Amino acid sequence: MRARNMHHAGIGAIPLVVAVDFLESRIWKLEHVEDEAGQHITAATPWGIHKLHSKKLDALDMYSLKADPEYWAALAHEVSQATDIVLLGHGKGKANASHLFAGYLEKHHQDLAHRIQGEIRCDIDSITDAQLVQIGRDFFERLDILA
Repeated sequence: MRARNMHHAGIGAIPLVVAVDFLESRIWKLEHVEDEAGQHITAATPWGIHKLHSKKLDALDMYSLKADPEYWAALAHEVSQATDIVLLGHGKGKANASHLFAGYLEKHHQDLAHRIQGEIRCDIDSITDAQLVQIGRDFFERLDILA
């Protein structure tokens, strides 16, 4: 975990917790209230299937998947109103979707990339949504972004 940029705390701040995976990302908007509902952004796979609804993916090498640029663009659009972003992800190197998404933002949306306050590696598939929200909330509280 690391903090990257100056934060935008104060009235009107819109901190987001974003759990990024290659096939599905979850977004939680934290505005000084408990928010565990979240918003799901699902990537269309090149095979037209979703990992939770198909056994066809059992035969695929999930480690060789690359995110579709349209998926990164859609995710960037969904986080565009944030003042502060913390990315949650798992994996290393090319297997870390949150880090690759941060790289996509650096290349294509520098204004959004500067809003990323940190990247936290955690097992986003095994941790509950409530726990992911709490990880993000704790991170922002340490930066005094959440009152």
